[in-house]
Amino acid sequence: MSKYNKNEVALRFLTAFFWVPLIIFLIYLGNYYFGIFIALLCAVSSFEFFKILEYKQMAPHKLFGSIMGAAIVLTMFYHSYFFLFLILALGYLIISIFELTRTTTDRPIYHVASTVLGAFFIPWLLGHLIFLRQLPLYFDLPYRNGFYFALLPFALGWLGDSGAYFVGIRFGKHKLLSRVSPKKSWEGAIGNIIFSICGVFFIKVISGDLLNYYDVFAIGIIGSILSQIGDLTESLFKRDLNIKDTSKFLPGHGGLLDRFDGFLFMVPFIYYYLYLKMVLFL
Repeated sequence: MSKYNKNEVALRFLTAFFWVPLIIFLIYLGNYYFGIFIALLCAVSSFEFFKILEYKQMAPHKLFGSIMGAAIVLTMFYHSYFFLFLILALGYLIISIFELTRTTTDRPIYHVASTVLGAFFIPWLLGHLIFLRQLPLYFDLPYRNGFYFALLPFALGWLGDSGAYFVGIRFGKHKLLSRVSPKKSWEGAIGNIIFSICGVFFIKVISGDLLNYYDVFAIGIIGSILSQIGDLTESLFKRDLNIKDTSKFLPGHGGLLDRFDGFLFMVPFIYYYLYLKMVLFL
């Protein structure tokens, strides 16, 4: 049975002690503050993704791809389909021009495809956090309600990860998917689900009647499963690259992408779940 690494736990706690209040404050402010934060989050996450691809001798256009990702998030903030499509069209054109100017012609399809992948899939999925914060505006509800909606993924993800970590270390015996992540166990996965439900229940309590008990279990269970799929997907990439973390940006946690990989599929689910709920029942 594995024991707790006290130094690692302490480092994780200290990092969280700084970042958690800051993120909650930015969610509370909303508007441009939260939009810029998510744009920067996506830019750094995309850059980390590009960096780890270099372990496979790929050469994505890191800086431009990161800037393109941030620009995509800003179009989501303004709900501008015109500028989104414009950025996508111009972005792919500029990436192609960059590739044509390389001095070598070694595997250009890998470089273009990896740049496009990192510049779009991370910002687009994580950018749904902005949609969650602005969701009340679509239905003429108080803007403050968006604070609780945008806080949902963080409460679910943070508590779920903590539950998986501590339950897995204490009780983990049956491997979940050893070829991808040898340390993850079924016990930890169940702990993730239980603690994720607790996270959603906490949001229900502090938000009043915005969520019901069906929402607590639906969002908690499905959101936890999708969060773990996102985490395992990134673990699959890191396993292929033979690395532990995408960067050292967050001491004790790794990179931003390591911290937010579970959000990639979970956040869009929460947004579309709440959106459809409001369309059908408001």
